[in-house]
Amino acid sequence: MLESFSRKTINDDNAVADWIAMFSTWPTKQTPGLRRQLDVAPHSNRLPAYRSIAAPVLVLGFSDDIVTPPYLGREVADAMPNGRFLQIPDTGHLGFLERPQAVNAAMLQFFAGVKP
Repeated sequence: MLESFSRKTINDDNAVADWIAMFSTWPTKQTPGLRRQLDVAPHSNRLPAYRSIAAPVLVLGFSDDIVTPPYLGREVADAMPNGRFLQIPDTGHLGFLERPQAVNAAMLQFFAGVKP
């Protein structure tokens, strides 16, 4: 929980109880899918390759993410000619679960061509 959520969520006893109940239904052992995900993770600096991505790209960062800090997302967005970075406040690593409305709104605005 401490790696996945913002302090705002962690300090809400009801929210924590709900998330603990949900997480307790997930398998605790390492699955083949997780191992495969780790196998394909880049092991070198990919920023030079990102410079050739010409399509518009929205990179979301979550303000309280300690697993993938927001500055890394900004670095990726800055490497792309048409990259845009947006940081969602009060979110940890699982920001898309923690604040789905904010994440969905940001994505819909991006796809509609609206700049934040």
